[in-house]
Amino acid sequence: MKEIWNAARLDFIMIKPTMLPAYLLVCAMAVVMGLFFSPMMAFFLVITSPLLVVSLETFTEKYGFHKLYGILPVHRKNITRGRFLDLYLSHFIPELAGLLLVRAAIAFQLWRLLPGVTGDIQSMIEETFDPQNMSIYTMLAGLFVAFCLLFSFMQMMGQIFGVENEMKIVMITLAVVTVSALAFFWLSDHEIIPRFQIPDLTALTPAQAVRFILIDNLAALAGNVVFCEITAAKVSQREL
Repeated sequence: MKEIWNAARLDFIMIKPTMLPAYLLVCAMAVVMGLFFSPMMAFFLVITSPLLVVSLETFTEKYGFHKLYGILPVHRKNITRGRFLDLYLSHFIPELAGLLLVRAAIAFQLWRLLPGVTGDIQSMIEETFDPQNMSIYTMLAGLFVAFCLLFSFMQMMGQIFGVENEMKIVMITLAVVTVSALAFFWLSDHEIIPRFQIPDLTALTPAQAVRFILIDNLAALAGNVVFCEITAAKVSQREL
């Protein structure tokens, strides 16, 4: 586990000087906007979290850091696991920060300090700051799962088939997902398979929302681990 943690830490150190300042700037703006205007600004913490990982593979290849990995006393599989751990934490920590931001925004109700907030604008703001509305929490968790699994999948495909084929991989993946989704909804609409209904997230109780978030986080972790182990098994025999 120590090897995996050190490999993940090395990945973060490589990307930190270039991407972390930009991400922290986005976070600062999201926190201010979230506290005063809408808790939904917390979504930007998750939406922009790929800044911390999206260019890591290209950065490693460009500056020859794969040679550094080759001389480190670390097992090849643990280097791959470290990369996926870094990717997971780069999405998981922003999700936690986003959930805390939503909770703080709703608890403090700082929008009341804004001058001239009346009428329809006040009604819209009050709705987003409603303590009974659990949908913001659950949508944030759902966004985290989507981004974490997407970039874990892209990391797997990039390492197995090469970064130079990344755009081709993206297009093929989008095509497969689109066709699969259209086929699923067509079958559902014609009742060939059980009809799919989108759950009403606004009607969830706090306890149900917590269960939803926990299940989402476990799903993201499980998917990340599966993609990680597939990648580690495929690339472990390659020469660094």
